[in-house]
Amino acid sequence: YHEYKTFIYDSAFAYAQKLIETSYRLGDKSKIGYARVKLGFILVSSGMFKETFDSLAVAHVNFMSDSTKVEYYYIMARAYYDLGTYNHDHYYQSTYASLANLYMDSARHLSRPDSYDYLYLSGLQNLKNNHLHEAMSNLNEVLKRFVLTPQKLAVNYHNLSYIYTSLGD
Repeated sequence: YHEYKTFIYDSAFAYAQKLIETSYRLGDKSKIGYARVKLGFILVSSGMFKETFDSLAVAHVNFMSDSTKVEYYYIMARAYYDLGTYNHDHYYQSTYASLANLYMDSARHLSRPDSYDYLYLSGLQNLKNNHLHEAMSNLNEVLKRFVLTPQKLAVNYHNLSYIYTSLGD
């Protein structure tokens, strides 16, 4: 799953399904939540918003580890942010943004302030709320302080390039 999750969604989807099957066979609610979160990431990354919400709706947050909860809240936030962007409907967009911000606040609350997750999530939230200079600061701090995988580098560079382009730089 982890090998394919960033850009090879069909393979990651197949492994997420195996995670779900195995976790249900074990009857472990913590593992079921973990597997559902992994599937949710692939679904939202594929633009399948309804399926993301459906998959995460059956995950029991109370049984998740804090790190899985951070992922869960991040994916819910991302799904609402992306849904608002996709629909570009001014009537619903503010509702989606508000819900996304609540989920993002929950993810950040569970993250250590000096951690990659906290800085990255802060940068993403600032980006989505059009606080571009703050987002740039957060994401540049991520690049300075942490050794990142090629996938995390790609995501951070993508977000920074969007910011620089938006600022006309």
